[in-house]
Amino acid sequence: MDRAITISGVDKTYVGRQGQAVPALSGMNLHIGAGEFVSLLGPSGCGKSTLLKIIAGLTRPSAGAIRIGADSVSGPSDFASLVFQKATLLRWRTILDNVLLHADIHGGRNPENIALARSLLDLVGLGAFTNAYPDELSGGMQQRAAIVRALMSRPELLLMDEPFGALDEFTREALNDMVLRLWEEERKTVIFVTHSVAEAVFLSDRIVIMGARPGRIITVMDVDLPRPRPENIRTAPEFYQLVAKVREVMGGTH
Repeated sequence: MDRAITISGVDKTYVGRQGQAVPALSGMNLHIGAGEFVSLLGPSGCGKSTLLKIIAGLTRPSAGAIRIGADSVSGPSDFASLVFQKATLLRWRTILDNVLLHADIHGGRNPENIALARSLLDLVGLGAFTNAYPDELSGGMQQRAAIVRALMSRPELLLMDEPFGALDEFTREALNDMVLRLWEEERKTVIFVTHSVAEAVFLSDRIVIMGARPGRIITVMDVDLPRPRPENIRTAPEFYQLVAKVREVMGGTH
């Protein structure tokens, strides 16, 4: 089913502690095709995470509307799963039990969803850690488990809010490679919030560059790099040229 995302005239204004209006987003208009990988890039506080939460149905816009396919977003939906910067795994559940949390909440486990969980954990290199607890794993391994947990509901839309922002560069690059492998196999629509220009260029079909508060779209840039995207593309001249081009545009967003 075509679950393209249409963002139409979205504004978001919060009320400050003294009752003053605090604009977070202004005039957001964007269309994201089904199966696209799109990154949101911009300075801190420009509303990237706010937009992601509105798309997820966790926050209501002050004006405008968002549609996923033919459906208006008015609250959390089964179409979308959200991955946060921190893995937020339950410490008292094993990795397999954490991944099966959605199944436990919605009707219980069965051989099919257990097999899917094990298959996805194998795919992300955690097959040998199904009985481990989160505290026994590194931060990067915990994030892999969190991504698998998000995929277990078979969402058509995967929303990722700086999922690798707290990790070291080498772990981050390894998880970028993993996300691309998963995306190539699953072909979910992905909206990915990041502060890293190189990460956005490596992962994305398009990059949405946002300006400082109130958040607004400055431009949308196509990433004209081959798919599937090899790891060594990071050292290619065309990769560096795109990174430089994005940085140049971002220089005027503050």
